[in-house]
Amino acid sequence: MTVNEIGAALGYDDAAYLNRFFSRNVGVPPGRFRDSLLPGRNRN
Repeated sequence: MTVNEIGAALGYDDAAYLNRFFSRNVGVPPGRFRDSLLPGRNRN
């Protein structure tokens, strides 16, 4: 799933808000967090 799809599933209408909220609470943006969990994954 994309960050936008995950945000929509969680009830966030604004992807930018989700990115800010996640970054402030976790310390990295959601896409980078996902990449850290799947280091061999190529993002296109």
